[in-house]
Amino acid sequence: MDAGMGELGMTNGLRWISEAYDMGYTVVLCEGISPEEMLSRMGFAEDQVFPLSRDQADDILCLDDEGTASDLEFIDPEDEETIERLERCGFLSRPESIVRVGGHGGWAYALEAFFANSSDEELLASLSKDTRVFALHCNGGKGFGVASFASFGVVHCSFEIGAPWDVPDVMPEELTEFVAPEDDEPDAVAFLRFLETTYGIYVPWSEAETEARLSAAFPA
Repeated sequence: MDAGMGELGMTNGLRWISEAYDMGYTVVLCEGISPEEMLSRMGFAEDQVFPLSRDQADDILCLDDEGTASDLEFIDPEDEETIERLERCGFLSRPESIVRVGGHGGWAYALEAFFANSSDEELLASLSKDTRVFALHCNGGKGFGVASFASFGVVHCSFEIGAPWDVPDVMPEELTEFVAPEDDEPDAVAFLRFLETTYGIYVPWSEAETEARLSAAFPA
């Protein structure tokens, strides 16, 4: 990681996400609700949720077309109950992506590698029905980031960071202090830093990356 990022951004902020998911990611931050409620508002029932670490989620997504539960090192082949739960949740049906959800400091967070299912406009509206939500999708391959803000059931804006043609005519008050970087700082990192410093939002690296978080599968 870039030493210039600072300890906050590296371990207990948000900027570490861009380093850890350098091929692309979506992060959604929802104020004042629990991780369980976040998944519910995303449309996942309780029996569609299973705790997974990031490595476990990656292993599931890397299964080829012929792969089975027995190919997953974290599963005991004789643990039929766990295998049945994973099947019921859709993890063994070649999902497009997996979202992992947690909570810290009054904010629920969702992390999704590569894809942007968790920042779908209809979903953001549902998440924000009685609160506010920030979302960021970063395309690692193409090098651009799309920021979104929603509150009380309305998606107020969704725009490509740093693209002058895509900036809303009227920026929501919650984002008026954000200015895309003009130096070497990547646009997506600048937005994460803005959320850190303006709202004090942070997701501990050790919690999100090494511990099992409630997870759900977006079907292909």
